[in-house]
Amino acid sequence: MHQPLDIKDKSSDKNSIKVEAFRKHVRTTKPHKHNNYFELIFLSQGHGTHAIDQEKIDIQPPMVFGIGKEQIHYWDMDAEPEGYVMIFRSDFIMNSHDKALLELANELFSHSHILLSKDESITQFFSLLAKELKELTVSPYVVEGLLKALFGKILQMALHIKPTQDKSKNLYQQLVDLLIENKEYDRKVENYAELLNTTPQNLNAICRKIENLTASEVIAAHIVKEAKRLLAHSNSSISEIAFHLNFKDSSHFVKYFKRHAQVTPGAFRSSSLIEKRN
Repeated sequence: MHQPLDIKDKSSDKNSIKVEAFRKHVRTTKPHKHNNYFELIFLSQGHGTHAIDQEKIDIQPPMVFGIGKEQIHYWDMDAEPEGYVMIFRSDFIMNSHDKALLELANELFSHSHILLSKDESITQFFSLLAKELKELTVSPYVVEGLLKALFGKILQMALHIKPTQDKSKNLYQQLVDLLIENKEYDRKVENYAELLNTTPQNLNAICRKIENLTASEVIAAHIVKEAKRLLAHSNSSISEIAFHLNFKDSSHFVKYFKRHAQVTPGAFRSSSLIEKRN
């Protein structure tokens, strides 16, 4: 039988954004996901690992982690952490009239983690945001201004990456958002192109430019990633997973998964179980 993953929701209907100090007693967690909001985590202290989907990341403060909706993550720390946690719903950024804020957010969340050269001003921006959001009357202009400054500062202090001004990335991010929101797991490029008010050819060109993949390969990568989450973190049968991902039968799903993941679903699940035990 299908066993759903632990889904946590620290947001509320009245608060589209929330900033709090990282809880120091939280060192280990079970694999879970947040399907209603994004999470940005800044650590100025701590040691151990943070797993996001199939990626296990060494904690090397100062650093930030970007966790998208539907991504599965968990902590395994052996030292007291210190930092901040920010959660916000997608509509908070998407409804902003400041295009620069949207571009910075898209750039920031295109990386699972970012190592920083220093953290003093990053800590100050998080602290200012936390204080502002506790005011009885919160100014959206102040919050957006602080967010833009924070996102820009993180990217400025990031090691090995630079902010991008590529406008095509906005359309690519919209495709990613559609893939996350689409629970029918549509695999047709033309359907996404229509929703984005563009052509399949243009969507294909943008995906090649940003990811060096075709639009079809980007869609397949998302579906395979979701399949891997279910295989690794649930006890659903392969047939149940195939049905959940909108495949007509399990054999079609197995062929699709093997073509894109170079391994069968059964073999992937077995290797995931072995890795967990180790």
